[in-house]
Amino acid sequence: MAHTPLLAKPHTFYVRPAPGWLDLLEGEATQILESPLQKYKFVPKISYLQGVVKVHRCDWRQGLELLFRTTIAHDMEWLVSEFSCGSWSDLEKGLARTRWAEILPENVKTAHIAVNLHQGFTSGTAKLRTLFCNLTGIGHSTGEDEQRIKCELRGNRFRILISMAGRPLYQRGYKTVLSAIAPLPEHHAAACVRWVMGDPHKSAPVKNIYIPFAGSGTLGFETLLVLSGAGVGAFDRSFACESFPFNSRATLAFLRKRISQQLKHIKPTPTVVWNDINSQAIQDLQKNIDGFPAPAHHQVESGDFFQFLPNFSGSDPILLLLNPPYGDRLAKKTVPTRLFSQIGKQINIIFEKYKGQLRVGCICPDEMTWRAVISNVPSEKSETRHFTHGGKDMRLVRWGSVE
Repeated sequence: MAHTPLLAKPHTFYVRPAPGWLDLLEGEATQILESPLQKYKFVPKISYLQGVVKVHRCDWRQGLELLFRTTIAHDMEWLVSEFSCGSWSDLEKGLARTRWAEILPENVKTAHIAVNLHQGFTSGTAKLRTLFCNLTGIGHSTGEDEQRIKCELRGNRFRILISMAGRPLYQRGYKTVLSAIAPLPEHHAAACVRWVMGDPHKSAPVKNIYIPFAGSGTLGFETLLVLSGAGVGAFDRSFACESFPFNSRATLAFLRKRISQQLKHIKPTPTVVWNDINSQAIQDLQKNIDGFPAPAHHQVESGDFFQFLPNFSGSDPILLLLNPPYGDRLAKKTVPTRLFSQIGKQINIIFEKYKGQLRVGCICPDEMTWRAVISNVPSEKSETRHFTHGGKDMRLVRWGSVE
């Protein structure tokens, strides 16, 4: 019996969020799928499945668009095969039916093969991986292989998933200079921006952005990415799925071109004020700004956040985003609660200067620093969101509105 061509049938994708941002990822995926850059054959459905956003009945090309436009996802996996599996014999038959020659490039000899067991006929992950490798001819590697395959056994269901991204999606590739200490991955930063802003498509356009403690620029760059409606496909990085043999080169080129154009045409062109007290950080930041393709009026200020007030003219909305130093980024003898109390007081001063214009988001690494901030910003009602980064329970607090 002839096989249906892979591009002709609907597909299922699992989109994995930055920890703590599942609902926000679901909203972003819905918005992307409801505003496609071209016409597709199927109408995709979205649901939750074990902590991921499941997109099923999806055109393969629309799956590529979702991958290229997402900002919050850590990875996006393609469900290659799913079958009933209650024994080793069932597993062998299911693996034998998988169309590996059509899926992976011919030159792929090894891949990172993860095995997840959630009850089933076996608890032997090593034996399962060995059988998978023997039947597929793909060796397991613990290195940084571009191809990443996941085998999941849940009860009597076996799933094979392949990473569409390869490298994690927070590796955007837009920075000329990388910071030695990266306190906030890009997909977390994008999620923070989206939550602080609310729906960027319904709120008044943000024309003014203020980024203290700017570091290498992650929060500011992710704000520009969110405002553009583009995604990680706008940057010069590769995706594992680009090497799949059945892909359309024309589709890949079209999506990259359209998404890159989105990033280069933000309307209205925002003004971004960057501030950092570290002179080396300022130099590195300037290099990153020079290489970032989105349009903006940049003002880079070297100096103390507590002694600087930005000067925005007019009554346009202002977005203030703070990721203050914590952990290894703190200067010696700095008392975190005292620092965050000062930050809260400075936020209140900025609120007084720009009444009715300001929406603020501040990241706090624990409850004590969170309390220190909110106790010093009495003028506005606050909302707090928890997320997980590096095993820490982080807090993002927001005030004000840009409506």
